[in-house]
Amino acid sequence: MTTLYKKIYDKSPIIIQHLFTTLKGYELKKRRYNKLYFEKLNMYKNLQDPIKEQSNQLNKLLKHLKYNIPYYKKTLQNISDEDLNEETLLNLPIITKEDLRKDLKSFVNPNQKDMFKGKTGGTTGKSLIVYASKIDNAKRMAYLDYFKLKHGVKPFSKRASFTGKEIVPYKQNKNVFWRYNYAINQVLYSGFHVSENNIPYYIKSLNKFKPKALDGFPTSIYRIAKYINANNIKLSFKPICIFPTAETLLEHQKKEIEEAFNCPVRNQYASSEGAPFITECENGRLHFNTETGYFNLKDYNIEENLYELVVTSFLNYTTPIVQYKIGDIVEFNKNQEVCDCGNRSLYVEKILGRQSDYLLSKNGKVTSVHLSNAIKNAPNSIVACQFVQEKLNEIIINIVVDDTKFVEKHKDDIVEALKYRFGNDIRVKFNFVEELKKEKSGKTLFIKNLLVNKQ
Repeated sequence: MTTLYKKIYDKSPIIIQHLFTTLKGYELKKRRYNKLYFEKLNMYKNLQDPIKEQSNQLNKLLKHLKYNIPYYKKTLQNISDEDLNEETLLNLPIITKEDLRKDLKSFVNPNQKDMFKGKTGGTTGKSLIVYASKIDNAKRMAYLDYFKLKHGVKPFSKRASFTGKEIVPYKQNKNVFWRYNYAINQVLYSGFHVSENNIPYYIKSLNKFKPKALDGFPTSIYRIAKYINANNIKLSFKPICIFPTAETLLEHQKKEIEEAFNCPVRNQYASSEGAPFITECENGRLHFNTETGYFNLKDYNIEENLYELVVTSFLNYTTPIVQYKIGDIVEFNKNQEVCDCGNRSLYVEKILGRQSDYLLSKNGKVTSVHLSNAIKNAPNSIVACQFVQEKLNEIIINIVVDDTKFVEKHKDDIVEALKYRFGNDIRVKFNFVEELKKEKSGKTLFIKNLLVNKQ
């Protein structure tokens, strides 16, 4: 939200806030669900050979890079269109988020007319802007809905979404922690207010709305599920399926959620930058969705079958994600049989890179996804940051900034976002450093919860 829009929204009655979220929903619906969306959805539904489609899409993408993307033009100019293949891709340099942040213009298609900004905070703590178009958005939404359709959920079915968006003003004193988006038959539930005292209000709302599907933060859905199971609550509805996003879904969370809602939970993986999909089939296997991109696995810890993901996406032609070191680790067994679901694509055992640490607020846990959202309003000016907690009412931020882009307002925006998550009495201390300290393992942590160790 813009500052003015948010001020008006926050001061409006809840019924008007429902109107705001619905109007925003219509705007996104127009952008995402256009003619191309339905064409792509039908294409995915009728696709006979996803592996062959990967080869076709790869050649098409490489041609696009050759003729339209400044960063790749020189490298690919002497290769004929017919010779653009998998080998060509693997010879391209591996790109990091820092490469995109520093020189984004070189990776953006200058010929794209209808582009719009997409912000990502990222669980690494690095803020980033990427651009996409209506076509890119349509392709992405079509595949996401295709995945849901395979599990029985039709597009525009009643949907309950647990979100990190700031839909509930922090000064609100009513127990209404959700907002309607009538444009796509959706209710948005705040992920920030799922506490023991508030969960009964969430359950009452869900029983009234009776969604066909739930999606969003698994930690929020899990906490509600745990409350339902602990109190032997019988829901008045049964969803078709639940689709967690944004955080790592742990096995114990999945079991608890399935028990509470009496339906399957199907996991998915992508990224705000536009990475290709990994989705779960009915047999519980996480398949590489090769029709959406190329997955290059780099050795990380071979003894434990751990590999680092380097991805290339076919879904964003405005800011192509090519040989992108996304920072996530997967457990992958090279010796595997074709899955009984019929999908011939390879699959991973687990996705490990998104396991969220957390900080503590008075209302419970604040995860890395929530904190990454707190830095979204400082796009491209934060090189890296780390949230440290030693006291319940104090957060220390170790932060590396780009001095040419970071301004005082970015600091104020972060403080405001943290107050929303932790309460107005939270103290925030900024520690500007040249580099973040690495752990003994070599990792740089986004969250260091020293308070938990004291308890």
